[in-house]
Amino acid sequence: MRIRRTLLRLCPKTLLSRITGVLSRIPLPTPLRPAIFGLYARRYGVDLEECDRPLREYPDFASFFGRGLKEGARPLGEGPLLSPVDGRVVTSGPIREGRILQVKGVDYPLEALCAGLPSLERFMRGTQCTLYLSPGDYHRIHAPCTGRITAWTHLPGNFFPVNPPAVRSIPSLFCRNERVGLLLEGGPLGAVILVAVAALNVGDIRLEVLPGLRTTGARKPSRGAFDHPPRIEAGDLLGTFLLGSTVVLLFEEGRIAFPGLAPGDRVLQGRPLGHPLGTPGSG
Repeated sequence: MRIRRTLLRLCPKTLLSRITGVLSRIPLPTPLRPAIFGLYARRYGVDLEECDRPLREYPDFASFFGRGLKEGARPLGEGPLLSPVDGRVVTSGPIREGRILQVKGVDYPLEALCAGLPSLERFMRGTQCTLYLSPGDYHRIHAPCTGRITAWTHLPGNFFPVNPPAVRSIPSLFCRNERVGLLLEGGPLGAVILVAVAALNVGDIRLEVLPGLRTTGARKPSRGAFDHPPRIEAGDLLGTFLLGSTVVLLFEEGRIAFPGLAPGDRVLQGRPLGHPLGTPGSG
């Protein structure tokens, strides 16, 4: 583990991610696209039957990575909380005195993960669910619940990989990597935070509500609030990752629990997630 940690720290992660971002946007010859994307799909387990268009219509890797899905591929389930992404559970459960579990025996501070968002004290004894997107997953991020997006924060950082071996090796990994946080309020679950965490080779995080935000290359944190907070419905498109990464969901105390959800469990975008508890402080 120490060798892996050292190699990850020495690797020129930011440079590699920027190079990957540039290369991924180079147009590919139309006749070669099915073969190239098909090879990637076989390597990473992409279900090509779900793609929203034929492979020859994706002009470059970036558009294929950020592909949409066919109508009806992810029907929305019932419940106040739906999975915002396809992925696997990293951890889920209580936030203890403002500390979020990264892996067994290792945690990190909520305030560092979400620096710049208001009223973080509401989440210090809440619950969290962390979801990892692999390179073969559908890379779009959807609204986990109904509400209004009232504030955002962008925190530049590193580009450590977020696969399971890296998560076990790098303390406070999600606080070190570049990330964007959104605060959702006014819905059935009260205040909810969604943090999109970048990773190695994730050249950008694009958000529908912040079309002018460019995460790649920014050096200073930025944050803001909406004069007219946009309303979203559960399942609405929020943004897109380039390649795989991680989403962290944070909830106030007494709103939701995750019984029976274990590390490694597979989740699909739009399917119910967690067990609602009702009003704050109950359960």
